Amino acid sequence: MIQAIEKRKSQRTFTKEAIAEDKIQKIKELIDDINKNSELNISFVEDGSEAFSDIRTSYGFFKNVRSMILMKGNPDLSHFREKVGYYGEKLVLSAVDMGLGTCWVGGTFDRKKLDTPEGECIIAAIVVGMVDKPAIKDKILKALFTGKRKPVSERLTSDSQVPEWVEKGMKCVLLAPSALNKQKPHFEYKSGVLTAGVINDYIADLTDLGIAKFHFEIGAAGGKFEFGNGARYNR
Repeated sequence: MIQAIEKRKSQRTFTKEAIAEDKIQKIKELIDDINKNSELNISFVEDGSEAFSDIRTSYGFFKNVRSMILMKGNPDLSHFREKVGYYGEKLVLSAVDMGLGTCWVGGTFDRKKLDTPEGECIIAAIVVGMVDKPAIKDKILKALFTGKRKPVSERLTSDSQVPEWVEKGMKCVLLAPSALNKQKPHFEYKSGVLTAGVINDYIADLTDLGIAKFHFEIGAAGGKFEFGNGARYNR
């Protein structure tokens, strides 16, 4: 998935071409597997365009949105928001591997137009579709919102020289998407133990933490983070 991490970019303009059925099936199978392991209730919607039809909610940022992955579940689930980020990014990178465009969407869509079982909430949607050359609008939005990537020195604190697997993991963390491009999740390597946490003073912070952890795992190529703000990495 490292190639997908390097290739991934937020796509807001899609073609009207439908996603091939075999790719839809692969996404659904991956969702089913994730739901079994995570206790989330993620779902794939082949046509959720109505949730993006109102310019007052979508701000005109998106064009030709049709298919999407709804990141949802019981908000009382342990580490709910972090799991949404972790497993959602797994789906994002899997879709990119299939040649699809994706974009995390937190607030700019109408949740009322999407089916949500009682007792559950939609944390985010991941729009998925076929893409062509970037539209001028996408280039402008990228310039406005992407900004500079923080260097490793601002994302990692250590008390000694970090091993190569930490360096590789952090390279992938730097390419992780984050709300408002704040890049808030921070990693700490002390006494040979790696942990990751976030200040958590914004609604999307724990979701961003889950995304960053997944990116790190891909780069480190071995080991796994525990869920939790400030949790450790087991290698």
